Amino acid sequence: SENEQGKAFGFFEGGRGAAKVIESALVLGLFAFLAKQLSDKLALSSVIIFYSVMCILLGFMIMLLYKEPDGNNSSDEIKEKADKKFDWAILLRILKMPTTWLAAILILTSYAMINSFYYITPYATAAFGASTIIAAALGYFSQYCRPIGSFGSGIIGDRIGISNMVIIGYCVLAIGLAALIVLPGKPSFILLLLVFIAIIYISMYALQATHFAILVEGDYPVETTGTVAMPLMIIGYSGEIFMPIVAGACLDHWSGTDGYKVLFTILLGLTIVGLITAIIWQRVTKEKRKEISLLKREMKAS
Repeated sequence: SENEQGKAFGFFEGGRGAAKVIESALVLGLFAFLAKQLSDKLALSSVIIFYSVMCILLGFMIMLLYKEPDGNNSSDEIKEKADKKFDWAILLRILKMPTTWLAAILILTSYAMINSFYYITPYATAAFGASTIIAAALGYFSQYCRPIGSFGSGIIGDRIGISNMVIIGYCVLAIGLAALIVLPGKPSFILLLLVFIAIIYISMYALQATHFAILVEGDYPVETTGTVAMPLMIIGYSGEIFMPIVAGACLDHWSGTDGYKVLFTILLGLTIVGLITAIIWQRVTKEKRKEISLLKREMKAS
């Protein structure tokens, strides 16, 4: 329901993380076993076949499990839906709504961290002298933090409001990044580094789980959901394009660990921009949030 969007997207993102942990372990085990028994080439081919079979199975699952919301549509109604063309008027109306641009900035600023977190691994090696095994473990550690951040933000977000959860997420992410920047690069601080990395991982996945759950506060009609996603994804996920370029420029221009710290500072700046955007979002959606809060109280009373 509208009052459970946090749980819906939180459990979705958390489930992705849990599935990724299991899938990574299976694929890694499969590759290691076949590489030892046969050859690297056959092991790699087996992994490719594994993913291909998974895609086919998922296709069948979608075909069998996903149904139209209304099972009583007549043949004329089904044909009308099939013939319906994209409505440019709806897109224009959505682009005029300030919440569309605010939501796009929220996704952009939080997704920039998700596009860049893997730079923490080489930074831990360069600054703290972490071994290759520890550095690799830090990379996998993100997926163990993912269900915690996603499930937690979904459950808490439905109770206190999604935008309130977003503000908390940005505040925690800012603290984690600031600590990562100022923490002295000494091997003795490796455990403290792990704590700050956990804070960053949990908060960034908590924010990812709210990317579309927050739209319920934007007062978008259900039939416009697909159209709303278009500008949000084009702008919000553009970090996939520019963040690797920014990171590469930082590491090339500043030698040693300085390049990493400049990159983390840029990410901290984007986090602060996201926090300010979330505060503006709350002011813009004040009336809709009151309506949602009133509806929650009525549901509890009944």
